[in-house]
Amino acid sequence: MNEKHISIAVTSGLMSLIFALFSRYFPINKTKHQSSKSLTELKKEFRTFDILILLLFFVSTPFLVYISYKIFGAISDFRFSNYDDKGYLFLPDRMMWFVPSIFSGLGLSAFIFTAIQKPILKEKYNDYIAYSNLKYGYDSDDIIKILIKFLIILVTGFFIFAINNFASFGTKKIVISNFFQLTESKYEYKEITSIKSIEKLIAPNGNIVIDKHYIIDFSDSNKWSSRQGGDSNYEKDTEMIKFISAKTGLYLKYLEFDK
Repeated sequence: MNEKHISIAVTSGLMSLIFALFSRYFPINKTKHQSSKSLTELKKEFRTFDILILLLFFVSTPFLVYISYKIFGAISDFRFSNYDDKGYLFLPDRMMWFVPSIFSGLGLSAFIFTAIQKPILKEKYNDYIAYSNLKYGYDSDDIIKILIKFLIILVTGFFIFAINNFASFGTKKIVISNFFQLTESKYEYKEITSIKSIEKLIAPNGNIVIDKHYIIDFSDSNKWSSRQGGDSNYEKDTEMIKFISAKTGLYLKYLEFDK
């Protein structure tokens, strides 16, 4: 079985499990939205509205993803606007903000369309939710509310970690913060113990690959690697290493592997 078939099998199995859990823990027989009409009657009544609301959802989501991406990027720009412009600032690729933006766009779309359904449908709202429950086999109203809360927590958590993922090599001090590090590590240049140029690394599958990068060792046994904290720009990394070498007086060590 190749990777494509494995991916399809795993995805299908996971989705089946999710829907089974929804049906078990959010059964439609316990929902507060019940209707005296049959599923066939409800389908005829709400078919057009259902298609329209889904179409608007899929049209609005990309727009909200783009807006979220712009907002996250603007906040990041403001966050780092006061850092030493005479030094070197390393941030993750800006495309990183598409990860929370996708979830933010989905959450905002779900919230908006959940909020407008009741004012639009008015007295038909209860029947529509009952129809959705019968169609999907679980209490869709509760699921949407839980999904929105989950997405809020997910986006907020990712944003907090991502906005603190950077490395600044200024004219007087160094400030480093990794993705899961909520506090900043601050160093003076005299605390750098070695600067290394690494030629190769061992990949997770055990293969040896050529991947030129730099590693800076600090006196507290912490280290910074241009692979994790750089701009994926070897030329800029090299410029910064020359800058640090001049500040510290340390020579660059050339190694095949980081030992």
